[in-house]
Amino acid sequence: MTGLQTACLFVTGYLLSRLVLRADAHLVFVDWLVGWSRGRVSRVILGVMLAAFGLSTFVPNALTVLAMIPVVTRLRSWAADGDAEAPQDRAFGTLLAMALIYGANLGGVGSLLGSPANLYLLVNLSIFDIPGRESLHFVSWLVFGMPMATILVLLGWVMLRLTERRAMSTRLPGWDHQRSPRGPLFGAAMRWAVGWGVGWATLLTVAMVRGGGRSHGGGATWRLLGRYDLTSLDGAALVGSALFALVLFFRRVNIGDHRAPLLRARDLWREVPIKGVVLGLGVLVLLVVVAKSGAVQWLTNGLPHLLPADAGLFPVLLVLVTVAIFATEFLNNTTVSTVLFPLSAAVAGSVGVDPLLLMLGVSLASTCAFMTPVATPVNALAFGGIGGVSLRTFIKNGLLMNLLSAVWIVVWLTWLIPPILGWFGAPPR
Repeated sequence: MTGLQTACLFVTGYLLSRLVLRADAHLVFVDWLVGWSRGRVSRVILGVMLAAFGLSTFVPNALTVLAMIPVVTRLRSWAADGDAEAPQDRAFGTLLAMALIYGANLGGVGSLLGSPANLYLLVNLSIFDIPGRESLHFVSWLVFGMPMATILVLLGWVMLRLTERRAMSTRLPGWDHQRSPRGPLFGAAMRWAVGWGVGWATLLTVAMVRGGGRSHGGGATWRLLGRYDLTSLDGAALVGSALFALVLFFRRVNIGDHRAPLLRARDLWREVPIKGVVLGLGVLVLLVVVAKSGAVQWLTNGLPHLLPADAGLFPVLLVLVTVAIFATEFLNNTTVSTVLFPLSAAVAGSVGVDPLLLMLGVSLASTCAFMTPVATPVNALAFGGIGGVSLRTFIKNGLLMNLLSAVWIVVWLTWLIPPILGWFGAPPR
């Protein structure tokens, strides 16, 4: 996807999330989730993780968090104060925050579209002319990424069950209550959601067939403001997004005894986590400061000395992936990728491993930042939006999740991903 297509996807996805919220469709999901889980907190947490993972596989992580915050807020309200069997509010909120962040971040592992770092990887593979790069595309990524990420989500859930036994073993009070009735806009919101998904799936399919996700694909056909070359797919995304927004704001429908537009201006900021947004902006500033402090240069100079020469693929990958994951806790994933992609390509020959696997490992690892709320703006958005989260519990479990992710990614890169890429034409290494 080009930058313009990504921006259009984010904007239209955000508008759709606001329509879903206005239609109270999130309440229907919460009712279903609580009923399915029979009030068991462990199953509620699993449901949140899988929902966030599924959304972030195809839409930006930040949009996933914004869409899921109302769901998490509603779920948290079930933890009634004073109920002996209800989970403690702070413990439940912390579990919800971890579930949302784990699921949203792991969407970047499951799909090529899940993280900008993945698309940036394709650019770097072409720049450095890495052999076998033709085998890495949307379909091949799904073949190895979805099972790898799905199992990692489940492993993260099992980890939480072991480390947070007391909170995970409680029940939500009143789980068998009468479900909320569907609002008058529910049907319209679901139809628009299906239409949005079909439209973007069609555009992305055409982009993959024509190569429109890269700057040279799709054919530049016209210029915007005399400066920006736009492909026909860029134009389709821009026009379609504009029409989508106009219809949402100007189409009037029957709501009870009156008519109103599908979406109103005040719906744009309804239940937006202001604290999370502010914290996210602060994280962006912090990341810039850290990047200018010399940390990037230290990483550039120090990493080659950490990679063991002639030690084999598994040890080299384990060092590189672990460094990438923990570096992402303090530098944003784009900065980490910018440093580690060329370093991986440069040192691959000296350590006797495939540069494609090293660079793929960097891309996968740079989306797995689970330990600190300032690791990424997405973490900050969820952490600040939910509020009242135990930082100690968050860091402890995030550290374990980082280590678990590092080992799991390296296992796949060493023994499972190479034969899968071989199916799509990559030479065996």
